[in-house]
Amino acid sequence: MDFPGTFPAVSGMSIGDRIKDARKKAGISQAELARLVGRSQSAVAEWETGGTEPRRNIVEKIAAVLDVSPLWLEIGGVVEAGRRYDPYPSEEGGFGEAGQPLNDPGPVYATLVGSEGEQVVTSDVVEYRPKPSKWGNVKGLYGFYVISDTMEPRINAGELVWVHPNRRPAPGQEAIFTRRGSNPNATKAALKVFVAQTPAAWVVKQYNPEKEYELSKAEWDCQLIVALDLNR
Repeated sequence: MDFPGTFPAVSGMSIGDRIKDARKKAGISQAELARLVGRSQSAVAEWETGGTEPRRNIVEKIAAVLDVSPLWLEIGGVVEAGRRYDPYPSEEGGFGEAGQPLNDPGPVYATLVGSEGEQVVTSDVVEYRPKPSKWGNVKGLYGFYVISDTMEPRINAGELVWVHPNRRPAPGQEAIFTRRGSNPNATKAALKVFVAQTPAAWVVKQYNPEKEYELSKAEWDCQLIVALDLNR
């Protein structure tokens, strides 16, 4: 899949440079950082020298230990290392410690083809895109590219959709249903229209082929899709 132009990093430092810089400012050793994030000292050394890069879930652990933003670790920016700056602010908005409006670009995760109309949303961030203006201050807003054609022509393969992590859809709204118990680095997902719910199931609809059916609540969680591709 060809992705649109990526949101540029705004720091000349690499992710390894930022990890090393923040670790030193926090006053901890490579061995201690490794212990706190559940990895080996050699892995930390590899990150800091650019041999490898930590996965998204490990970046979040590193950020928590070093008291910095995971977004800053990944792409850099105006935030000084060692100062907490929330890249995913509350819906009320506000300003971070660096005095910047809390409307950072949001992460867009890679997607893979799944089975039976599903797709797999991975933990790999392929780019950062400006968030839709209405939802710019939503904490945890994320995007992914649709690769399934089950919602065409309403939502086409290749379009970018944005997901609100804490809202459920109203009847008739698009939603992403994620399979519980999936590998956290590769979550099985189904893009559908939310129709209704019963105590035990989500009633959903797709367009290609057109059908309505149920997804068990015991197996599937549900999140609201709040916006489609801004260039649509």
